[in-house]
Amino acid sequence: MEKLYIFKGECDPYAFIQRIAAEKYNNTEITKNEKGKPYFKYIPDLFFSISHKDELTVIAFSACEVGVDVERIKTADLRVCRRFLKQEVDYITEQDSDRRFFEVWTKKEAYLKCKGTGIAGGLKSVNVFECNPKIKTLYFEDYIISVCSENDYEIEK
Repeated sequence: MEKLYIFKGECDPYAFIQRIAAEKYNNTEITKNEKGKPYFKYIPDLFFSISHKDELTVIAFSACEVGVDVERIKTADLRVCRRFLKQEVDYITEQDSDRRFFEVWTKKEAYLKCKGTGIAGGLKSVNVFECNPKIKTLYFEDYIISVCSENDYEIEK
């Protein structure tokens, strides 16, 4: 079940996640690991990740670890780039810096969520051009969404 759900407007992500899981599983209890990453306590083969920005909520389901991040593309504060690697900064400043900034940012967040550390894992610890598993990025209206997982995704809007 590799699906990426995109909701515009009000959404209770945990209610949605439990409803989807309840279609196949009996006990959909959610707990968190020591780093705060939520997971199903009794479903070892179903993983999920949630991200939201403004009125957009994105939920990824996977049979393996997964991380997702969404950001609205706007004017970037390029001072944040000091937390990025030189190769990433060069990519951002080469052209269309706002779009590329949020591409790099969402890829880093998605990767760190997939690994279970979140942003506390360190933005400089991730080179978005050399990540394994790979990170896929897509655009939805004026948002950018990045998903990190071993698997490909079907998108539900």
